[in-house]
Amino acid sequence: MTIHGVGYRSLEYQATPMWERLMPIASMEFRSMFQNRRGLIIFIICQVPAIAYLIMMMIILGIWKLFGEQAVMSGNEGFVALSEESPQNPISPAFYVDQVMLWSFPSFLVLTFLVSCRAVAKDRAANALEIYWTRGITPIGYFLAKWFGSFLLLGVGFVALPVCQWIIGVMMAPDATFFDSTYAFMPRVILTMTLFTAVMSGMAVGFSALSRSPNFSAILWVLLMFGSTALGNALSQIFRSQLWLRSLSPWDSAGRLVHWGAGVQDTRDQPLWSACMVIGTVILLLVLALSRRLRVQEAVQ
Repeated sequence: MTIHGVGYRSLEYQATPMWERLMPIASMEFRSMFQNRRGLIIFIICQVPAIAYLIMMMIILGIWKLFGEQAVMSGNEGFVALSEESPQNPISPAFYVDQVMLWSFPSFLVLTFLVSCRAVAKDRAANALEIYWTRGITPIGYFLAKWFGSFLLLGVGFVALPVCQWIIGVMMAPDATFFDSTYAFMPRVILTMTLFTAVMSGMAVGFSALSRSPNFSAILWVLLMFGSTALGNALSQIFRSQLWLRSLSPWDSAGRLVHWGAGVQDTRDQPLWSACMVIGTVILLLVLALSRRLRVQEAVQ
């Protein structure tokens, strides 16, 4: 029996959607801290501020009893000792914002130093950009995937864990007092913290594209964050009437915008306009630099 007359199967080509090509890049970026035990331990240590605030909330709600039956909350009694505006009170938006803005700066530096600010530089050093950008992945798509993976990594401690704290508080509270006191401001807090995480992770990933050496890029990033913070604090102490000088630090500027967006009072009285100007300037400079660095010609030349 011959194959004559049987014919051939028709060729049906279906291009892989762009998001399916980009998701493995984002996934590798997110999982980069979980490849070995040391990375996992470092990641858990970076979540200590959120874990500490969770324990604090459980004590206030009476879930974790440290002083016998006197620690049990009955109605509103668990919040009587704390002002509604106190940063230690779970019914205050400052409780969910300050655990990041006041205590998570070292965690942010560690995670961005190890992952975000090396994202593009390590691929450039390994000549992997030519492989990516000549296999149906555009430079813009590549950057967005790296950004998304870094955003998810930072978002665990900056967004997901505070939201989990609030959900645990709602579920464990003996009545509806906790929910009634928090449901109005939580969407605003979640939105501002999400935008903050997106902006700061985007800055770190964008900075990684400016250098070919991942180690050099990481060192410059830490020097920039530490240096701008130290310089802003020093100048604001010298020129006490010029509070806008604190805005020289991108972290402090982004934190000022977070406090404003979440409705939390910022004790440093940093002007809102200066924070917007610094964040906008940094983003603009990074976009201009990335438009020149993330081009196909840069990878294949």
